[in-house]
Amino acid sequence: MTLPSQFAPAQDPKDPDKKPREGLERREFMEKHRDELKGLSPEERQAKIRELSKKEAQAKDKGLTPEEREAKRKEMRERMRKQLTDLRQKKADGTLNAAEKKRLERMEEVAKRMEQNQSGSTNKVIKDDKGRPDK
Repeated sequence: MTLPSQFAPAQDPKDPDKKPREGLERREFMEKHRDELKGLSPEERQAKIRELSKKEAQAKDKGLTPEEREAKRKEMRERMRKQLTDLRQKKADGTLNAAEKKRLERMEEVAKRMEQNQSGSTNKVIKDDKGRPDK
């Protein structure tokens, strides 16, 4: 079955090989493995889908070792710190425009999350002495 052109996913004119939507990737994944999943029970099907998804994710991982991934993360953190420093300096100088102000706010939020993740903190719900979520 083909869809009319108005429902066809838009292609990026700069990169025609780029996939248009992530939902399309999921559909292609399911179609590719349909025969493997056909005769399985719902529980077995879920387990098989998880297994296949994990394998495909590893294939897309570009083969980076854990050390290489950590080096990339460190590089990104340093680049972000430099950009934050530059934006904060502009703010102090009073030369920050509206777009840069918004970017600074967003980057500070991301930096805060990164700092929490680095310190081993998780998004656990803090509870009071009676076991209820603290407000």
